[in-house]
Amino acid sequence: MHCARALAEQGIGAELLTARTPPSALGQAARRMHAAVIILWAQLPENADPGAFDALPGLRPKPALAVAGPGWGDDAPAVRLTGLPDAVNFVRSHV
Repeated sequence: MHCARALAEQGIGAELLTARTPPSALGQAARRMHAAVIILWAQLPENADPGAFDALPGLRPKPALAVAGPGWGDDAPAVRLTGLPDAVNFVRSHV
């Protein structure tokens, strides 16, 4: 099941950005949407860019941050989610 659909079933809205969203665009989108939670997905290690979180320092209230996907190593810069139930529970606990 897709994460956005799983959240919608619980009455929680979600916006998904493409895998190639530049960090500056992520920051702009988070500000515009007043994101409560931001989860970065990386399928491959070369796509796991912890610098994407650097575009977010001025957000208030600060969103809950997490990473997901097999591309993130053990040194992930935020909470590492390991599957759909984990992601849904993380989001539910922060909205």
